[in-house]
Amino acid sequence: MKQIMVLGSSGMAGHTIYNYLSSLNKYRVFDASRTIINKKTILIDVENQMELSKFITYDLFKRKIDIVINCIGLLVKDCEENPAKASYINSYFPHLLELVTKKSNIKIVHLSTDCVFSGNNGNYFDFENPDAIDFYGKSKALGEINNNKDLTIRMSIIGRELKKNGTGLFEWFMRQTGRVRGYTNAIWSGITTLELAKAIEQIIDSPFNLTGLYQLAPNYSISKFDLLNLINKVWERKDIKIIPDYIKSIDKSLINTYHTKFTYNFPESYEQMLKEYRAYLNE
Repeated sequence: MKQIMVLGSSGMAGHTIYNYLSSLNKYRVFDASRTIINKKTILIDVENQMELSKFITYDLFKRKIDIVINCIGLLVKDCEENPAKASYINSYFPHLLELVTKKSNIKIVHLSTDCVFSGNNGNYFDFENPDAIDFYGKSKALGEINNNKDLTIRMSIIGRELKKNGTGLFEWFMRQTGRVRGYTNAIWSGITTLELAKAIEQIIDSPFNLTGLYQLAPNYSISKFDLLNLINKVWERKDIKIIPDYIKSIDKSLINTYHTKFTYNFPESYEQMLKEYRAYLNE
């Protein structure tokens, strides 16, 4: 039975990945976070060097962890307000994990973002150079690890959050009533956090050891305006009306990495993906 550590288990991606993988009952899944999400959560502040050293020595090596899924990250607003912290969390820390596990059999699966790109062009391939202009995007680009042992998954996600007043698109939208603006020219090729968790399951179980940089995106994209309308439809929010906003123009859509030995099959449409996500949340 593979032993998996989910780092940052209280975040949007982390809690879904932890809960989903745990529910499968085919791995031994541990979680670590600054916030307790269950009675077994390992409390850690990765900026505290003593805590981090203990975590690496005991919780990774002595537990004989096979895979570490790094979901820790500082988001846009926090990056702008505290660039030094962002440089450590988003840029340095993933490479620290890579370094301390380099001579072991521990595999790091690090989560990156479509925000490493500026959004000026769209349909970005994995071989294109990141060109973000904001600190968040730059810090995440610097944090990507690309070697023949570990894996960086570059994608964009939406989903529920554990913290109150979550800042992600989904949580923001679900708090709204009345008229809400949706950008018609903001193009997105992301996935739900459930879809990300399912893809990670397939990566773990695949006989092929996927490493390096992998862009995870469906072969379709959608405007934020249309996405909000779909969420509105699937969650039956009759108290919200989405108004088109034509001002903002940005396209960070990704082209899924082509690989002859690994392919993840997405739902046939965003509507189907969202329906599956709602069903999962209602279980």
